[in-house]
Amino acid sequence: MMTSLVVGLTLVLGAPVPKGKEKPKEVVIEGEWRVVAIDGGPKELPPGGLIMRFEKDKVAIIEAGKEKPEMADYTLNREKTPYEIDIKPNPGQVPANVKIDIPTIKGILEITEDTMKLCFSRPDKGGRPTEFKGTPDVIFFTLKRETPQKK
Repeated sequence: MMTSLVVGLTLVLGAPVPKGKEKPKEVVIEGEWRVVAIDGGPKELPPGGLIMRFEKDKVAIIEAGKEKPEMADYTLNREKTPYEIDIKPNPGQVPANVKIDIPTIKGILEITEDTMKLCFSRPDKGGRPTEFKGTPDVIFFTLKRETPQKK
């Protein structure tokens, strides 16, 4: 009896632990990404294109024909699947005595190879999208990396 108990415990304790959902491979967001498609939201792809240049914690939104890019800070939560991204637009050169309340834009992001899927809810609608789908209140971007990432 004791032998079968020891054998049983050995099998249970020695068995491999079932793996949970494995985290996806760490992706690189930094670089230039060209918007190739927009779905939902109030706006169509601007003539001449749109590029998003991501750096460590900043993004420049470069629209063809505009003199200066729009700048914003961003944070990326890599612990969530899909990743959660929060973008806080930078009001630019605003005098210190002027207070502007700019809402944080909440979104989700996924990168596969050199394609990024980026989806944001309208700030006045609150919340964060739960799927990559454009609607009147959610804008869905598909972007391609301008310079392919070196492997």
